[in-house]
Amino acid sequence: MSSQLGTFVLQHRYELAGGTFDDYLRLIAVVRAWLEELGVGTFEVWRDANAPNKITEIQGYDSWSHYVRVNKQDVPAKVKEVYHDMER
Repeated sequence: MSSQLGTFVLQHRYELAGGTFDDYLRLIAVVRAWLEELGVGTFEVWRDANAPNKITEIQGYDSWSHYVRVNKQDVPAKVKEVYHDMER
């Protein structure tokens, strides 16, 4: 069975510690572009209406094997920099 998100869906939930939501969107756009280059079918970011600093990120893949192939790719320096910036 497959949803509109993909056959294999990965969900990350996290809380923004600092900065603004606009700062976050600027950073996550780099990650989105990289994942789209790798062929990720769906990439969505949702903000909790009751707790605006809580984020749900959804990545949809065609299959488990597609997810494995994507995650074997080297992470570009720019994406590593984004993750580092988001950890602060």
